[in-house]
Amino acid sequence: MTGFFFIVATIALTTLIPWLVKRAIESLEYGRSDDVFLFCGLIAGIALLQGVTRVTSRTVVYSIGRRVEYDLRGEFFSHLQRLNPSYFDNLKTGDLISRATNDISAVRMLMGPGFLQVTNSCIVYLVIIPAMFFLDPILCFYALLPYPVIIVISRFLTRSMYKRSQEVQEQFGKISSKVQENLSGISVVKAFAMEGREEAVFDGLNSDYREKNIRFARLRAVMFTIMTALGSLTTLIILWKGGEGVVSGRIGLGDFVAFTAYAAILIWPTVGLGWIITVIQRGLSALDRVNTILDYSPTIVDVKSDGVEEAAFAGKIEFRGLTFAYKDPSRGTESQEILGGIDLTIAAGERFALVGPTGSGKSTLLNLIPRLYEVERGELFIDDKDICDIPLAVLRRQIGYVPQDSHLFSATIAENILFGGQGDSQAMEEAAHEASLYDDVLAFPDKFDTIVGEKGLTLSGGQRQRTALARALVGNPGILILDDSFSSLDTATEEKILSSLQGKFVEKKTCIIVSHRASTVMNCGRIAFIKEGKIVEVGTHSELLKKGGEYTSFFRRQEMEKELEELA
Repeated sequence: MTGFFFIVATIALTTLIPWLVKRAIESLEYGRSDDVFLFCGLIAGIALLQGVTRVTSRTVVYSIGRRVEYDLRGEFFSHLQRLNPSYFDNLKTGDLISRATNDISAVRMLMGPGFLQVTNSCIVYLVIIPAMFFLDPILCFYALLPYPVIIVISRFLTRSMYKRSQEVQEQFGKISSKVQENLSGISVVKAFAMEGREEAVFDGLNSDYREKNIRFARLRAVMFTIMTALGSLTTLIILWKGGEGVVSGRIGLGDFVAFTAYAAILIWPTVGLGWIITVIQRGLSALDRVNTILDYSPTIVDVKSDGVEEAAFAGKIEFRGLTFAYKDPSRGTESQEILGGIDLTIAAGERFALVGPTGSGKSTLLNLIPRLYEVERGELFIDDKDICDIPLAVLRRQIGYVPQDSHLFSATIAENILFGGQGDSQAMEEAAHEASLYDDVLAFPDKFDTIVGEKGLTLSGGQRQRTALARALVGNPGILILDDSFSSLDTATEEKILSSLQGKFVEKKTCIIVSHRASTVMNCGRIAFIKEGKIVEVGTHSELLKKGGEYTSFFRRQEMEKELEELA
């Protein structure tokens, strides 16, 4: 509202100046030179005040644009945090980054400079045209003859500009995705000597972006040229018809000068109409891309905490007739069934293992426990309570989850271990001991304050996995899930960690281990073999070997591979 007031004040002061010029010229015609000095002083004072109101209006409106940008970007990021992991399965990170940066900046231009110029132009037309009509209705009619043409052309070009703007922003998203993807996998690119091919692919994307920008720029140039020409045509008409009126005595010199000054005020809104339309169309297109994300509601709905103090999980987990298939959020379609009819109970405090071939659904099953994915059909209970009735924060605080991808943030080792917001420095050191990470950390010059780099780049694969394990342990969860978390560790370190975990977790905590190593799971209380999304065998290591089924084949194959390695 404040910005609007100062815009109106600026235009009101602008409107006064031509009228004062008119009065000054009339004073000269009547020989009142003293009045001329008075009007000159008033014009100077109004011009100074106009400068103040103009600066203030821009400061206020631009600040509103920045505030909208700040709020929208914050809302966008917060919304991304609330979305299900499945939503990101079919989206490119670079495109999301483009929406969070480039598109939201375009929205800021719409809400700041765009709003200012649209408001300014509308008020200028509403004030200046009546002023011109008051001075000379006939001349006003002639001066406005080009404007219907301007309206028709603007309406025609607006649609094309929206389409072109959408193409440019989508292409920018593709470029962002390519850069992000390439930098994340730069070691793979170099390992296969694919720098040249990747440069060629990027050059193709960049060329498309350039061409789409050029087409958009051509459209802007056409609109700007047409608006400038029509504005100049208006000036010519005024000089022609107005000059005739002055010569014939139908219009006074002061009125003609004031009319010309008012027409000059209309020139910028007319010429700038092309820029305004560009900003509006680009902003609306960007807002549409941002809203595409914001309009998607998370399918995993949280429940409110009842205010009762959070109790530690005993750790009993029960799957009842559970079936699952991944969905494509953008299309609403399901993939082939990943899990089918899972019926399984894991006792509280049990050390349980899941084994099976790659792609059999082990990780998917584990992801359902902390509700990273929603159970669509069937039920999943923890301590005889449906997980959908447990607040997400409570559920996930009680589950220590170490996924296959041990993602670390570009921060210190301490910050990564304490990322969950639970535990203190003592708990952190204990967790590091349990994960066999403590001695490695002490060997670093900065100890726990060592910066690990993006995705833990400065650490070895084993150190990254052990840091992720320490992060899961530090909160002392009731359930620990290890999804192939020892793949980067040597056998000795793995045995050391498993021995440490046995003392801390088997008696009171439920521990679920997924591994492709038989040595990792053979000492677990029970083992389930999962194949093609179905549990085909469950039992102890010795029981499963006696059955001579899938697990036996899995174990014998690993024993044979181990013997061959020793012989080599």
